[in-house]
Amino acid sequence: MAYHTMYSYNLITKELSVIAENTGEESVVFFKESNYVAWQEDGYANIQLMNLESGETRVLAAAEDEFIRILGKINNNIIM
Repeated sequence: MAYHTMYSYNLITKELSVIAENTGEESVVFFKESNYVAWQEDGYANIQLMNLESGETRVLAAAEDEFIRILGKINNNIIM
């Protein structure tokens, strides 16, 4: 990830697009077996979870006045 930015490249349209900015290497987890990627942008308010096949993104949000952080993964489970 160059300059803390994640990119997506469409092989059919040859289009490059930005998926996320301001991510650190320690706050990105890839799930190769299930085609998902999870990341955190600045701060610890939420985690983005993207299906790499469909492009659908879900947000795992922390409760008010609380924080969540990606610690890693075990198999296909994210550790927060």
